[in-house]
Amino acid sequence: MSQAYDEFCRQIETCASLTDLQAMGTARILVKEAGLDAKTATPAQLAVVASKLLARQLEVLGVAGSAGVAAKVHAALTALTALTALAPSSAASSAPEAVFRRLGGTA
Repeated sequence: MSQAYDEFCRQIETCASLTDLQAMGTARILVKEAGLDAKTATPAQLAVVASKLLARQLEVLGVAGSAGVAAKVHAALTALTALTALAPSSAASSAPEAVFRRLGGTA
C-alpha cells in the first residue's frame, strides 16, 4: 500500500474512533469506489476521496459528526500533499540517469 493510503487509514481510525479493521475496510471501499489503487494512490487523490465520499460512508457506519470527521481527514491528507510536494522524489533521484548525472557521467 502507498504511504498516503496508510495515512488515510490511520486518519479514519483516529478521527472516527473506529478499529483498525473498520478503518481499513472503509478506506478500501472508498478507494475502490473512486477507481483508485491503494498501492499507488497519492495524498491529493485521497484528499478528494475524503472530501467527496468519506462523510457518506461514515454515516452508513453510524459515526457521529461524519462531516466533521471527513473534514479532519481531508485536512490531514492536504497537509501530507503539501509535505510530499516539498520533499524530493526518491524515485526520481535514484533513477539510473540521475545517479550518473550526480556522479558526473552522462546518462
